[in-house]
Amino acid sequence: MTLTILKIEKQTIFSLINLTRRKFMITSENNNMKLSVTEKEYIAFFLYMRVKSNIFILICGFFLYIILFYVLLEITLFMNILISAAIITFIVIPLIFFGLVYKAKKEYRSNSGLQKEIIVKFSDLGFYLTTPKDNNYREWNSLYAVREIKNGFILYYSAYSTTLFPKRCFNSEKDIDFFKERVLTYLNPKSVHLKD
Repeated sequence: MTLTILKIEKQTIFSLINLTRRKFMITSENNNMKLSVTEKEYIAFFLYMRVKSNIFILICGFFLYIILFYVLLEITLFMNILISAAIITFIVIPLIFFGLVYKAKKEYRSNSGLQKEIIVKFSDLGFYLTTPKDNNYREWNSLYAVREIKNGFILYYSAYSTTLFPKRCFNSEKDIDFFKERVLTYLNPKSVHLKD
């Protein structure tokens, strides 16, 4: 009984917050944006999206090196850890980094769709993505998540399907505020990760 009342009160509070937000909506004067991603931005985005999996691989590799050196070389555990750390730090990490940068450059240069300019038109309920050959509409509430990074926003359509909106493509701070307001209004707060 108490849990039901708390859930109802929580839903009522969120409803009031959303109503308040809708009353004081920020309207963007020029809600068009020319979206283009440079090679440098794409490489940074590519590396950001693969950090978690690569950290896991590095940790597994570190322990494999420890086991391998301990069994094959029969050296002390301390020396084993030092040798493994040195190999990971000076050989494996640079190889992974340069390999990922090479892969990102190759992907960017071979995919003409990444290099084309896209016109994005924002509205209160969603946004249009327009290219010379295609017109696509997305509602705000159809987004899986949004994450703000240093130089842009990552829009997740699903756990693995994303789009990068660089901040430099927005016309003004007011347009960035409009974008953030729409995201906060229509998405689940748990799936929105914006910087303050």
